[in-house]
Amino acid sequence: MTHQTLNKKAVSLTALVFWSFAVVLISAISTNIFSETSLNDNLAIGFMVVALIGLVISAASILIQSVLDICNP
Repeated sequence: MTHQTLNKKAVSLTALVFWSFAVVLISAISTNIFSETSLNDNLAIGFMVVALIGLVISAASILIQSVLDICNP
């Protein structure tokens, strides 16, 4: 019986960080919409700002890495 190796696909850390920030942003938006106290609103707005900054940096990193992969094969 022969041993077969499975195709292993590596998950990019930058893509994982990007989607994590996207989940945090969506969670903060829903918290802000459904919260009833001022503290929750302020915390949600703070998390939204952090998530947006993280999304922009992650997207820029993914874009730069894609350009470098295309230009330098």
